[in-house]
Amino acid sequence: MDFTKTWLYHQSDNRDHLLAAKKRLRIVKKEIDKLPRIKRILDIGFGDGFLLKILSDKYDVYGIDFIEENISMTQKSTGLGDRLKFGNISKIPFEDNYFDLVISTEMFEHLSEKEMESGLEEIKRVLKQNGYLIATTPYNEDLCKKTTCCPNCGCKFHIWGHQQSFNDSNLKSKFGEKFYFVKTKKLINVACLNFFGYIELLGKLIFRKYKRYLIILRVKK
Repeated sequence: MDFTKTWLYHQSDNRDHLLAAKKRLRIVKKEIDKLPRIKRILDIGFGDGFLLKILSDKYDVYGIDFIEENISMTQKSTGLGDRLKFGNISKIPFEDNYFDLVISTEMFEHLSEKEMESGLEEIKRVLKQNGYLIATTPYNEDLCKKTTCCPNCGCKFHIWGHQQSFNDSNLKSKFGEKFYFVKTKKLINVACLNFFGYIELLGKLIFRKYKRYLIILRVKK
């Protein structure tokens, strides 16, 4: 199923929904700042460009997206110009061994097994030796719970276009052939860290109500 029109809507008319990702992307930035020898970074599926913008003061940043309208809007809002290019994970428009780090947040769950395999091969190609991949994905998602049915054609689909679920038992098989695991961290969604937010966080930690993986990998070359 082609979700291009869906993402065009969310990245233009419904662009404010991307604001909710800022807390997660700040966590990603903190992890990037801990990594050694990072200079040139690629963000695949950069959304509104928030992460690239907060990284641009320290790093040489680039991004690709497959929605041309979103590229134009984000070029203007971030000032990153032609560093933001049209492309996708299966066809990254950069030369071999070009990046120290590739970022992919909330993207792998949208891919089929075949697309993910070819995408990881492309990421491996553009990464330098000992380069890193940082990814975030939903944790242990039950895809059936967000499956719906089109009232016109009867087609069944996940409301966000997710095709894969990631959990402790399959993570290594999905990434381990081409990458070494450096760090795997489970994240919890909390609205805000005031007094009640900390109580909510404690409860979710106790009952292991994790929502996302943050995965740091190093390429095998």
